[in-house]
Amino acid sequence: MKEYHRLLTGEMVRAIIEGRKTQTRVLADDNRYKNTKVGDRLWVREAWNIFELSGDRGYLHPVNPIPKNLPPGTLLAYAADRGSGPWRPSMHMPRWACRLLLKVTGVREEPLRAISTEDIIAEGLSTTLRGYTAEVDLKEQFIGLWDSLYGKTRPWASNPMVKALDFEVMEAS
Repeated sequence: MKEYHRLLTGEMVRAIIEGRKTQTRVLADDNRYKNTKVGDRLWVREAWNIFELSGDRGYLHPVNPIPKNLPPGTLLAYAADRGSGPWRPSMHMPRWACRLLLKVTGVREEPLRAISTEDIIAEGLSTTLRGYTAEVDLKEQFIGLWDSLYGKTRPWASNPMVKALDFEVMEAS
């Protein structure tokens, strides 16, 4: 069993917490995920920060520099919970600050454009948008998401090979 980190947006984190996201895609040629197999774990890196209470009025101030563990009297907070920031980028989240640990339950390699409607839904996307019931095209929604993340180097149009990783939540705090 091996552990890999996975950077996710706030919306993706909310989809996992709500039980809507059970799959993620990574580029097949990304060396970080080259040997990923069933039983491995993904620890989720998300926008976050540590705050301490200071002053008589109870202001919260970010703790700097990033400590090696959670200091007493501090609050660990996540941007996905929609609180006010400032937030540290997900790429700077240490392992100890992670609240979501995922167990890989399936791995398959395929061209990006082979994604099915069921897989788009498993990626956490929905036919409703921000609570409105008007239907949105799932494929167009996924293309927009993919290109927002990988569009500069591996856009949808280039149809890169990807690994589809199915997962279940092992730990959520």
